[in-house]
Amino acid sequence: MDPANITVVREEPEPCRVRLNIEVPAEIVADRFAAAMNGFRRQARLPGFRKGKAPDALVLRKFDTDIRQHVQDELIQMGLKEALGREEKHPASRVELSNPKQLRVDVNDSFVFAVSYDVDPEFELPDYRALRIEEADVAVDDAQVAGAVDEWLENQATFEVVERPAAAEDLLKVSYTGQLTEPLPDGEELPESAKALLSPSAETWVPLREPGILPNVVEQLIGCVAGDEKEVVVRFPEDYFEEFLRGRTARIHMTILEVQGRSVPELTDEFAKNIGAEDAAAVRAVFRQRLELEGRVQRYQALRRKVLEAVTDIPDFPLPPRLLAAETQTVFMALLQSEFQRGVSDEELEGRRNELYNQAREMAARRLKQRCMLLEIAKAEGLEVAPAELTEVIREMSRREKVPEKRLRRRLEESGRIYLIMERLLVDKVLNWLVARVDGTDEAPDEKGTFGPAETAASDAAPEAAAAAPDSEPAADEEGGD
Repeated sequence: MDPANITVVREEPEPCRVRLNIEVPAEIVADRFAAAMNGFRRQARLPGFRKGKAPDALVLRKFDTDIRQHVQDELIQMGLKEALGREEKHPASRVELSNPKQLRVDVNDSFVFAVSYDVDPEFELPDYRALRIEEADVAVDDAQVAGAVDEWLENQATFEVVERPAAAEDLLKVSYTGQLTEPLPDGEELPESAKALLSPSAETWVPLREPGILPNVVEQLIGCVAGDEKEVVVRFPEDYFEEFLRGRTARIHMTILEVQGRSVPELTDEFAKNIGAEDAAAVRAVFRQRLELEGRVQRYQALRRKVLEAVTDIPDFPLPPRLLAAETQTVFMALLQSEFQRGVSDEELEGRRNELYNQAREMAARRLKQRCMLLEIAKAEGLEVAPAELTEVIREMSRREKVPEKRLRRRLEESGRIYLIMERLLVDKVLNWLVARVDGTDEAPDEKGTFGPAETAASDAAPEAAAAAPDSEPAADEEGGD
């Protein structure tokens, strides 16, 4: 039967929302019903009849519900494929079936159903090619390099036994026992985790710097020497990691077994050679290049944010309602989680629920607007995601999730997530393209935040220094809804 005979009536109940009323003619319904009957008859095993020989009336009585559901699924799939094939715009959201529980297949009548979905908005692109944004280069001076080197050297500090009174930043080897200053209520016992903190079973180390395992004891222990016995008072803060001890006070009797002084190495040519560099100047060069790279990444991310703001700064246009609702809910839950992690109480969150929801809706609308703008620019400029780019992302996901690449790709295709990945890749490509235009350069950092081979040359000079130098992770942008 010819699917072209299917009738489709298109409606737009609201901006960016399409409803398709689909009618499959009776002759197609009868044809699909007859085919389903034949299929069920061939497989049916009914008492008194050989397999495949039962009369239609008996097969229908036995499998009526299953047959009608099978036919209905086929008709919906056929009608939807035909209807969407006639549309110029692809769905931007999940296609929703209207009143699925009220649908009914009648072999003597046509089959009517309706679907709704969002479509991308129509709007006029601004003159994005004329976009001009200035972002100053980030210069690295000698003081910044020296500060980064000093910070790294601090992390290379070692400790050795000293015969002097303890000072700040020293490390004490101690044994101690302690107890809470206030008795516990009747029936309440000290948890094992709290006991281990108040009276450890073995010798332990106490660094003379805050914060430490035992808070507020640094000043009480400065000046002690090996062999001293000290009684210190520990007041546990309200945010202490051991919940039972929060806000409580303890007296601890401590025996000082050893005082170790902290020694920070000096960057000399000899020290540089010990870590694989040619000399001290080569180590400083590593840090300078790392700082320069970090500055370039930060500048690039700043340009991306400004480009996003610029292309979004045009008169509003309608947004797909279901997509907006879903994105709003996602952002709203993220805001609630963020506030909860900051320690905001449930009562306060409930009082601010409307405020946070309105904030989430504004953020969601901005993200969707950015997405629509960037995808429209991609269309105008003929930008696409190459198959190799998608394959590389899936390969990386496969390694990260420890799932075979082919199986992961099949899952992504079956769930439709692969289209979301392609869209995100395309949005990122458009944004990089725009930044390159306004910046007059074609460079963009990769997913690790690096631009090119310059960093490699520096790392080869002093591998250990390069590994310890500050990382340069790109700042998170609010781009494309993720």
